[in-house]
Amino acid sequence: EVFESKGLAPGYKTFFAHGNKVGNLSYYMFYNRLETQSQPTNVISKTLAGCGGTAVTGAKNYIDSRVRDSIAFGDVGEESIVNDLFKIKMNYEFSSQLKLRGMIGYLDRSRKQENVNNYIRDANGNKLWTGTLSFNGKAFTVNDSHFNVSRQDKQDLLAGIGASGQFGGGWNYDAVLSAYTVLSDNSRQSDENPDSPNFDNSGRMTEFSHTGWQLFELRFDKDKFLDHTDLAFEGGYHYDHARLEVKSYNTSDWKNSDSDDQDSSFRNSSGGQTDTHAVHGNLGWKFSPKWDLQVGGRAEAWRSFNGFKHEASDEIGGHLERDEVAFSPKVSLGFKPNDNLDLRFSLARSTRFPLPEELFENVDALQDNSVSTPGLKPEVGNHATIMVGHYKADSTTQLNMFFDEVTDTIFRDQDITGNNTTTSVFTNIDKVRTFGVEFVAKRRNFIVSKHDFDFNISYTNSEIRQHNSNPSTAGNNLPRVPEWRAKFQSLYHINNRWDAMVAGRWQDKAFGRIQNDDILEGDGGQDEYFFMDLKTTYRHKYVNASIGINNLTDEQAFTGPHPFPNRTYSIDFKWNLM
Repeated sequence: EVFESKGLAPGYKTFFAHGNKVGNLSYYMFYNRLETQSQPTNVISKTLAGCGGTAVTGAKNYIDSRVRDSIAFGDVGEESIVNDLFKIKMNYEFSSQLKLRGMIGYLDRSRKQENVNNYIRDANGNKLWTGTLSFNGKAFTVNDSHFNVSRQDKQDLLAGIGASGQFGGGWNYDAVLSAYTVLSDNSRQSDENPDSPNFDNSGRMTEFSHTGWQLFELRFDKDKFLDHTDLAFEGGYHYDHARLEVKSYNTSDWKNSDSDDQDSSFRNSSGGQTDTHAVHGNLGWKFSPKWDLQVGGRAEAWRSFNGFKHEASDEIGGHLERDEVAFSPKVSLGFKPNDNLDLRFSLARSTRFPLPEELFENVDALQDNSVSTPGLKPEVGNHATIMVGHYKADSTTQLNMFFDEVTDTIFRDQDITGNNTTTSVFTNIDKVRTFGVEFVAKRRNFIVSKHDFDFNISYTNSEIRQHNSNPSTAGNNLPRVPEWRAKFQSLYHINNRWDAMVAGRWQDKAFGRIQNDDILEGDGGQDEYFFMDLKTTYRHKYVNASIGINNLTDEQAFTGPHPFPNRTYSIDFKWNLM
């Protein structure tokens, strides 16, 4: 174990919901409050830096996932998060020709990480915050920014309205308009730890404004298309617009300063917008009782505009506007020899355009930086799948085989520098080839009565075939894609009200870096793991109660610099008031 800090991380969830139907009007509303305190999610460490320095104790010497001799001298401490979510949905049915629906949701989120742990002690037992230090004769450097504290306050609003119904001639329609807006998003960090003698209350603030997206979708469908009982058509129009704007400031009071305070100074800003217009259609032809053919396509026009990156508050100008078009066809052939067996072969081409945060977001924080790539190309994939399914009332069995070849894969490349700063850069990988197979089985009354069993296992081989900006990575595995994954769930119905469940999740080791040099497990690695979960639930007319344990064996595993949660206990009560 690299982490020296120990403790409990409690969490609480409160949920209240009410719904009803009055005539043609139905509504549902809920309030959900989630309070969590997570275990430390990052160790603070450095690789060795020569020799000499002040002798210290309390640190931990270990070999990291890249086989580097490293010193762990702190962790980021517990993170406290409070989420308050309010949501209401409404539906009104005027007639079969017009049904209206609406939704509005508001999320208030606050996060605090202000208990950073410093393991380092000098000969007198005092904490040291900066300098060249020596642990067991091995030197490493430390500065105050390694132990900075942070907090975030964010409010989001999501609203949508939709209409559906029937036209004449057997046509159905569905239209939806939705919008997501970041009302406020302020992240704050101190320059030093409040316990450090060098602490001067200064810090940095990053704020998002004019950020969000809008979406409009219109769909039509019709059976018996063109008066043919063996034809069906579905099509429509899609529009989306997304915008991002982020600014960073130096502040004299890291907790309370605002961007317009006299003592606050501008650091940088970045942002931009994208939009997409698309039309799509799919024609289904059941040309025999056992065979069907699906043919479709999607044509898109995408652009990025108003992109900028400014290093001074009075700077103007920005990135060039970009326009791209794409067409994505698809075809699928299905064969159903009997009521239980289903076979399907599909070919498709897909295009994913870059998101605003991939193109424009630049964040200059003390320990977590991101660098934008305004010239990022769209990701284009060619996909082939074969599916064989066998379905009965008490069992489902599926075998899926897939092959993907993607050009210009949009990949988030991360590196942790010697100053313990994580820098993220989005880049295109010229060609990635993936193939694999997945087996899924679901059984009811399996082996014994009242026992339900679900199981799936998959194999995936994802290889970088070409990467012109980093040729040495050709032939490497795509990061964060394990070859093997498996899950199972065994649920026993003790009686009509009481269930008991045991579940397991396993995946083998993967690589976290595009260089595939993180060959060991532990801090910084993508570890193999096997987690066992237990849960029992009792249901009454007015009360439901459940008790659960996740990660029963308390296995420790890392995904990059973050450890998975240790053994976690949960108790849940639910009251139905009416």
